[in-house]
Amino acid sequence: MGDYVGQCPKDYRPSVVYKKINQASKYYSCCFDYAEDLQNRKIEGETFFKISIDENFVYKDCIFELASIVYFQGMHYTTHIKGVYHPKFRPQRDERWFYHDGMKLGTNNGSYTKGLLFESQPSLEFDLMKDELKPYILIYRVI
Repeated sequence: MGDYVGQCPKDYRPSVVYKKINQASKYYSCCFDYAEDLQNRKIEGETFFKISIDENFVYKDCIFELASIVYFQGMHYTTHIKGVYHPKFRPQRDERWFYHDGMKLGTNNGSYTKGLLFESQPSLEFDLMKDELKPYILIYRVI
């Protein structure tokens, strides 16, 4: 990664500091910066109207698996999440896809919940000018 010279906090003499990454991050994100422009209809004349998202891909011997799609619409964010866990509501890990909207309220097993969470498979094909949900951030898990 690189080295630099810093000052020792005990004796204030210069000391060499070695930097390195011991373990790579387990999640990577990709942000589509067009989302707010689409919401405000600022890019109607653009030529990219449809996109497809890969659920898995390999890059430099690492396998990336889609873990979440964050959407921006109606001036707030919602998300599809793969795999959920909650000690009270979902004590067993569940690897299905779920949709979450924190602005809406609901009930789960007779208990009031803040935010709406339900099983839902995401679409991976989007028409950016027509579809209600527009992907804003993709989060991939390195497996």
